[in-house]
Amino acid sequence: MNQKVRQSRANSTRSHHNGFNTVLWVLFWVFCLSLPFGVQAQNQQQEPTEPVTSEALPEAAEEPEEITVVLPDSQQMAMALATPQLRNQALLDLAVAAKILDRTRGNSDLEVDHAALAQNFLDDRAWLQMLVDQFGWVKPHSSVLDPAAWLVLGELQQHDLEDMSLVFPGRTPEPVLIYQVFQRATPRLAAANVPVLLYEIEADAIATWDAFLLLTAPGETRHAAWKEVEIAWFTDRQLPEAAEPGSEPEAGQLTVEELMQALSRLVVSAVDVAPPDSTGLIQLRYSLLTRLAQTPTVENPRTRDQLRDALYLAGLIDGLHDGRYFNFAQGLLAITSRLLELPEQNQQAFYLVDWLVAELPAISAHYAADFASVDPSLNAAMTATYEVLLEITEAYAIEPGPETEAEASEPDGESPAVEVPAPRTVDIKASRGVLADAVAQLALLIPDMGYYFDTPVRGRIVEEINICISIAAGRDQDGQPTMTRRQFDGCMETLLRLAERDTRLAELSGDMNGPFTTDTLRRELSVTPWQRINFAIGWLDERYSTPCQPPANTLPNPLEWAVLATTLTWFAEHSPEFFNSSENEARLTQMRNIGGQLIRDMAEQAQCLADAGPGINDVVRRVMTDYELALRELESGIEKAEADFRAQRLSPGADILLDEDASQTTGYRPVELQIGPCDTRAVCEMSGALSTTRALIGLFPDEYLIAEQAGMGRIEICYRDMEWVQRRSELVRADDENVANYYGRLGFNLVGRYIEGEQETDIFDFRFTSPEEYHYLFAQTSAEVLNDSCPVEWVGSRVVTPLREKRGGIVPDRLTYLAASRKLPSRLMQNNWDRGAEWRDWFVTGIGVTEQEVPEVPDITIRLNQHLQAVYQAGQEDIYQRVLLPNARDSQGEDVSLFDEMSEVSIAKAMIRMQMMLFYPESMFNQDTIRMAVAGDSGLLDGRTMRRFREQNVALTSVNGIARERVNRLRDVWLKQPEELRRKGSIPGSLMYALTRINLLYRQLFIARPEPLQEIEVTAEPQQ
Repeated sequence: MNQKVRQSRANSTRSHHNGFNTVLWVLFWVFCLSLPFGVQAQNQQQEPTEPVTSEALPEAAEEPEEITVVLPDSQQMAMALATPQLRNQALLDLAVAAKILDRTRGNSDLEVDHAALAQNFLDDRAWLQMLVDQFGWVKPHSSVLDPAAWLVLGELQQHDLEDMSLVFPGRTPEPVLIYQVFQRATPRLAAANVPVLLYEIEADAIATWDAFLLLTAPGETRHAAWKEVEIAWFTDRQLPEAAEPGSEPEAGQLTVEELMQALSRLVVSAVDVAPPDSTGLIQLRYSLLTRLAQTPTVENPRTRDQLRDALYLAGLIDGLHDGRYFNFAQGLLAITSRLLELPEQNQQAFYLVDWLVAELPAISAHYAADFASVDPSLNAAMTATYEVLLEITEAYAIEPGPETEAEASEPDGESPAVEVPAPRTVDIKASRGVLADAVAQLALLIPDMGYYFDTPVRGRIVEEINICISIAAGRDQDGQPTMTRRQFDGCMETLLRLAERDTRLAELSGDMNGPFTTDTLRRELSVTPWQRINFAIGWLDERYSTPCQPPANTLPNPLEWAVLATTLTWFAEHSPEFFNSSENEARLTQMRNIGGQLIRDMAEQAQCLADAGPGINDVVRRVMTDYELALRELESGIEKAEADFRAQRLSPGADILLDEDASQTTGYRPVELQIGPCDTRAVCEMSGALSTTRALIGLFPDEYLIAEQAGMGRIEICYRDMEWVQRRSELVRADDENVANYYGRLGFNLVGRYIEGEQETDIFDFRFTSPEEYHYLFAQTSAEVLNDSCPVEWVGSRVVTPLREKRGGIVPDRLTYLAASRKLPSRLMQNNWDRGAEWRDWFVTGIGVTEQEVPEVPDITIRLNQHLQAVYQAGQEDIYQRVLLPNARDSQGEDVSLFDEMSEVSIAKAMIRMQMMLFYPESMFNQDTIRMAVAGDSGLLDGRTMRRFREQNVALTSVNGIARERVNRLRDVWLKQPEELRRKGSIPGSLMYALTRINLLYRQLFIARPEPLQEIEVTAEPQQ
């Protein structure tokens, strides 16, 4: 294998050496590399066994500079793994060390080629760094989320067959993972296996690193070939200080009880929303790693397993602070699955089961809402694991006494006879079924395993698998297997035929030709994505105009292929003597090719779509745009529906929020409100309308303005008691006492009233008196007229005045006048209300008016709140019915339904979910925000979310904002994903695990030596 690895750190570090040392160092290595392999390992002071020429004597006399190689010791590595800031790089270092050890395993008789191994380290470390850079960092996790393996395990359990290591979910052997992670031919498959490998190797970190260091130091000093590794990956990198020789860290001496108490402190920190205890976490991780190194696997495997689980659990609990909820549920499933493997001697076990039973309720109660926001299935998984843990506890819990065996013995040395009740047996099959359903919920987003795997369309596959497994389970009278080679080969051929043909049938993988109508989309999107993989690809081709072409052949259902491949793996591992044949090699090759071609086809589709257009137009970004367009149509419809309801139920210009109470402020001013007489039956000439202003209406407290808007009552401003005040009279002529001119000031009350039903309530009352005196009447001189404040009835009356001189009988001796108004209130108001003197504004400023006392105003807050709530509920019901019912009509009988718009939004979200699960399934496991968008209660808006909003009485006025915020959140997170991931996608879990098994099986059975790795150029920069 040829690889080109650019190590920039190495170059920059070597530049610091002085020129002389650099020349000597280079000459030394040129000299060493020119020698045979064995010569490099000899002591430099050993005399040559062959004659040395005179030309060589000067060179031999010069001893090269001694090179000291310093690599982190195992304690430093353990502390780096325990420290969050150093952990990721240390895990990658450890993985490469495990790979180097795996490469040399079985070759102990051969002399180690340190130069080759050091170069392998550099190449492999650069390879891992490239995978992380291109596909992103994923937290270490178990391979427990493997629905295909759980299904096969369930089938095997029904026939009491042994579950082999390769097919048991969550138990992938370390060599399998090492082989697949460092295969260069399929970077996506390698990257998908990286977090599982890191999870598997961490518990043995100290032992692995010690073995690696021992390998690099054949004598007392480390071989000089490893200097490149030091420079490239450890020089100038932050690492913990090395421990003093012979020192034993105190943390490693913690007891089991102290370790459990430390775990409990992490839980308290997470549940009480306290800051993360970083120091406590580092100490706990380091203590667990140290204790694991001190616990032999052979002598006490169960305690070691539970210590390993505790190490994993510490990281899961700490992750709750960062919102890594899916990671917690997934990890808890893995731990619980392992805990089902109960110890033979319970009294020697590390009681992690009891600790989990005690602590999980607090975690579940505190984070239930957060879990549901990401995916309600997380709570279901918590419940499932707790149920299994309780089953284990009730069946195997033993209360050990306070005394040891020696202390409890009788004085004469004989032990007392103690009757120990037989423990209840755990129903392993039932418990595994509970965990399998939880796996289906998390991995497949379906209610349980039977939701898909029990569907009638799988009938043929189910039948054939059952037949083959039944044959494998057959036993004769002596308990020996009855399966023959012919039967075995027949089953292998059947499994291959099912994988090649049946998994491509339309009922199991969909039809690329559609149709793609709305009704068809709604139906097809309701089944699991893998069952409609070809339909999804055909829809992409139909929906988007790109140069991308669908795959030439119909794709198989990835989940069904994984089930069949895992079943085949079990048969091969169960009966290797039958499987090891040229015919089965061809079958295995064909099965492997089917899975590999499926991965390549999906990657090609993803990359073609991503590269079509400006930027990265990946599948998710495309369907997200469709979702936004559909959402925009729905938002417009909801806004119109809300406007229609407000127009029908609220006053024009209303600005109140119906989902708030009476304490809200309002700027409402009814523009058409006019001032009229309070009582039209009691007016003083003036009965016309006067204009209002916003300021004048603003004299009403907000609750009355709110009540008017909501239709509970109405406000009114009116005038009353309009009259002439401060009146006086003057004779028209001094010689005529019969007629007079009357003068006075115009006065009236301006009243603001709230009217509800037949009840009128005065809210404010101002008395106005004109500052000027007006000649308002010409009439007879009379005290009665003067005392009349509203002399309307006198106008037009006759006033007869006798003449003082006698005119004889020819000229009348009297004059007759008609009483007449000189200034009318209506004319004065018209000229001075909103113009002239502008009396209208006086009521706002308080100048020239006197506020009158009004009766105590009753509080309407309670009734107003109830009314607002009733109107709000009516509006919500009206609009929600428009959105959720297909035949909603308004009061005029017109169709106002928004059901179609809501349906389009739901279809668009379901399409995001389908394409995400097909092309980017790992993103839904590794990013809670992405999973939340398509599966959580806080996810993208769809019909289910809208119904939940209705149940929670969420105001529709805020739905549009919530929907927009959620889609923006998804877009922001998605655009931050690694470009390589967005271009090529990721591999579904079961498909990845099944193909990994097939690859290893092929390597173990049919390849004498490891396959040559595909040549690939690797460019990686060491991380600081």
